[in-house]
Amino acid sequence: MERKQLKIGRARVYERIRLGAAIIVLSAMTLCLFSIPGAIAGILSWVPAPSLVGALTTGSAFRAGAALALFFCTFMFGRFFCSFLCPLGTSQDIIALLVPERQSRVPNLRLLRYGVLFLSLALLAGGWALAFGILDPFSRFGALAAAAGRGADASAFGLAAPPALALLVVWKRRLFCVSLCPVGTLLGLLSRHGVYGMRITGACTRCGLCERRCPTSCIESAGRSLDNERCLLCLNCLSACPGRSIAYTRRSSPPPPEPGGVSRRGFLLVSAAAGIGALGVGRGLAGAVRALALTAENMEGAVLPPGALKAELFVGRCTGCRICSLHCPPGIIKASPLGFAPVRLDYSQSGCAYECTACNGVCPSGALRPLALADKQWLKIGEAEYERDKCRVVRYGEPCGACARACPKGAIFLEDGPNGLRIPVVAAYHCIGCGACRAACPGRPKAMAVKPIEQRPMGS
Repeated sequence: MERKQLKIGRARVYERIRLGAAIIVLSAMTLCLFSIPGAIAGILSWVPAPSLVGALTTGSAFRAGAALALFFCTFMFGRFFCSFLCPLGTSQDIIALLVPERQSRVPNLRLLRYGVLFLSLALLAGGWALAFGILDPFSRFGALAAAAGRGADASAFGLAAPPALALLVVWKRRLFCVSLCPVGTLLGLLSRHGVYGMRITGACTRCGLCERRCPTSCIESAGRSLDNERCLLCLNCLSACPGRSIAYTRRSSPPPPEPGGVSRRGFLLVSAAAGIGALGVGRGLAGAVRALALTAENMEGAVLPPGALKAELFVGRCTGCRICSLHCPPGIIKASPLGFAPVRLDYSQSGCAYECTACNGVCPSGALRPLALADKQWLKIGEAEYERDKCRVVRYGEPCGACARACPKGAIFLEDGPNGLRIPVVAAYHCIGCGACRAACPGRPKAMAVKPIEQRPMGS
């Protein structure tokens, strides 16, 4: 018995190496997220959800190529992304280390995961990316980082997500990854019918140690079977097996279909049919859901970040990752209250910095198009409005002019008003809606407001 325990202890080097690599990747990603804005869009454009969203909603050839490259590598080598590249997966592993290990079999909820994937892809194909983003691990990780970096700035959904994920880990370990995550399901389908994967050899004694250590319950030791669709390549089974009867190897033949499953050829046919079905279902459904989100979150009354263009386009392309919010220097990009629509600009504390394009440089899905600084400074994102009855010149007879001095475009000038004092006048043609005038206004309440418009170059 002591010899067996020693052998198992030595074998745990596999899972420790895997977990160590995952923590290093998570740490590097977190560091980049908080301190190297320019690297974020490049990194996240290669991960499954943002690249797929960008390819389908913006027609980006680069993002389409990135998505295809990742899918091909998953088909070849299995769910390596879930093993050590997914930040939400690593976070779940860390949570699992903090709670006592318990035997809790994770059910194989095949209909649930396929249903979530189909619905997410259908809505994405129809032009609404947030359904995919709500359960996408990178978007959730970005939203959590933004909430942590910006304090209490989080949507209702964002506040509920971390405790819900922690409870899932305590209850059923990696249930989220194999039943709710659309990215995981998509990669799992590729992995199941792929080239390399985990396999139980004939030397297996059916001791059940690997089955008890598997966080997704993808191993049936009694039947010596291992489901590579749900296997996350966590390598726990390699560490647990005293006889080294589990190996990562090339599969010489396609896996037999499970009860209710399909063969490799059937998988390709079903995938094609599902894609056609998703396009048909998604177009009408996504339009209805997007309209509901626009109404529920009052997006028609919201000023959007530079590069968002129309509210409908922005709602369709944004996955809710909130990385733009995290990197906004004045902190005016805020989460929508309910979390079912994208972010908006909040001018209550500050305005959009005239010399800044940070949000445009970090958006991974293409919801905010990249802008050169000169282009951003000529882009109308809103229009200032002067509310005369709130102005201190009118109310108290005190000279001011702070709004005119703060306007970077010279869109506000002063003209003669009551008592010989000068009051502001907004030249809407020159205003870009940056909100500098509102931020400078000393009145309480503010005499300057910014109304939303459909974004366009100034003068057009």
